[in-house]
Amino acid sequence: MTHSISRMIVYVSEKPTAPEIVARAGALAQRFDVPLTGLHVKSNDDIAAVAASGAVSPGLIDDLDRKAAEHAAAARDSFETVRKRDGWNGDWCCVEAGGMPFRERMAQAVHLSDLAIMGRDNPDED
Repeated sequence: MTHSISRMIVYVSEKPTAPEIVARAGALAQRFDVPLTGLHVKSNDDIAAVAASGAVSPGLIDDLDRKAAEHAAAARDSFETVRKRDGWNGDWCCVEAGGMPFRERMAQAVHLSDLAIMGRDNPDED
């Protein structure tokens, strides 16, 4: 029994390394002639940590939420810029962590893909 790849997904962060990771994932998707979904998890880990510490000041939650939205927008911009430049088929998905740990939410979000790609934001660090 063989299983062909029909859907790939790549996690896209807001980091400067995102375009390179997306480009490599896009090239792989092109090789298999499948669409690539860019995925960003809008994490609320910072908000949860601040709330748990009791150090919530007026506007802090709004600032952290705004920062998470900016990260999501930067990730999408990276994905769309590379997709348009390189000409491969793809779509975008941003999901809320919803209080779940990041890794659990990622696993939940990628479960319908045949191949999930997560690049390291800093490959020089081990």
